[in-house]
Amino acid sequence: MPPKSKKRAPSPAEPEALADSTAPRRDLLPLDQLWALKIKAEQLIEQGDDEAAVLELLEKITDSADGIIGSFPEDSFDEGMIDEDAVDDGLDDEQRKYLEELGILGRDLGGNFGDLRFLQGFALQERAKLPFAPNPSSKGPKKRKAADINPAIATLDQSMSAWEAALQVVSESEPSPYVLAVLGGLFGSSAARGTLAIRDGDIQQQKELLMNCENYDSLIHGDDLPDVFSYSSWFLSKHGDPFLPYIRSIAALTVAAGSITGHNRAKRTRLVATYNKHLAEHEASLATVKKDELHGNGPKWTFAMAQAVADGLLAEFKLRKQVVDEGKEAGEEFDATEARAIAEKAVQALSRSINLIDDLSDAEKVRAPKGAQYEKLVEVHKGLVSLFDQGDADRAKVEERLKQAQEEQELNNKQEK
Repeated sequence: MPPKSKKRAPSPAEPEALADSTAPRRDLLPLDQLWALKIKAEQLIEQGDDEAAVLELLEKITDSADGIIGSFPEDSFDEGMIDEDAVDDGLDDEQRKYLEELGILGRDLGGNFGDLRFLQGFALQERAKLPFAPNPSSKGPKKRKAADINPAIATLDQSMSAWEAALQVVSESEPSPYVLAVLGGLFGSSAARGTLAIRDGDIQQQKELLMNCENYDSLIHGDDLPDVFSYSSWFLSKHGDPFLPYIRSIAALTVAAGSITGHNRAKRTRLVATYNKHLAEHEASLATVKKDELHGNGPKWTFAMAQAVADGLLAEFKLRKQVVDEGKEAGEEFDATEARAIAEKAVQALSRSINLIDDLSDAEKVRAPKGAQYEKLVEVHKGLVSLFDQGDADRAKVEERLKQAQEEQELNNKQEK
């Protein structure tokens, strides 16, 4: 998937980045212009003949939306939501005037902030549908060979890099933009936007993502799930590698899971059944990924893919958990029993992903598979399970363990560099 913008806005989870911003930018586009750029981008996307122009527009939307959000005072966010009083108290006259000129202040600040988050999500989602297209403000994604992929992908942000690397390997063996768009759209758009929302602590954005998971314009038609299997069958007929059925099933599994909470109760009942069907398909497909069948570049990037998928499932679980905590979804009472069943399925799928990683690491003797990064993944799994076993009273303890594991991971990364 395309690299993330270098000018990503500091998030509420990164107060030090906000504090370092000493001078407001003066090159940001006002909100009404950002909406106009979105409409123009949608028109170009529909025409489908100028990806470079689309990316340029998406870059402008991302840059200004990120910049505007990054210009808010440090204490402007309460659990990811905009605190209008804190904004009013924290702005000086010059900053307030500029944000008024941009169409952010002077009207519905909460609504405008939501618009900015929506525009961010739109740009990121559409970029994910254009795999490996050059970033107009950079030299484009680094070309990486399979041997360069770090097989121990553990953090959520790193999982996006793993997908970029994994899809790059596929593109080198069969440069089919359509197949890459299918894979990149399925995983990139939900995982990237979801993980960014988690990292930023943006509860409202997380809710919106859940309610719009089915919004893959080129892949989902009406209320039907995308026909992932027919898309993948062509690819399978070209290759027949043993790990490709795993891609098929996990793709369908991810889309089905992501779509469940995006529908009303009646539709969710049908989608839960579809999800369970794909989960069984996924479990059966794992039997085809046997260490004596793995060959070529497949094992290395399949290993990275498995951990990226595990991280994606963790992200989806966290999103659902937050919606359940809020008590409502799409304006109706959320069925906690159903949500728990969905989340437990995600935990089970994560267990299978960990088992797959074990199989692949044993088969390929991948470097340091049992190191801190792998242990962090296992710790995440334990944390998820304990959320069910111990209840909400122990949730803070679980999150603290996950936080410590992440800090250890970051320390290990620094030491490796």
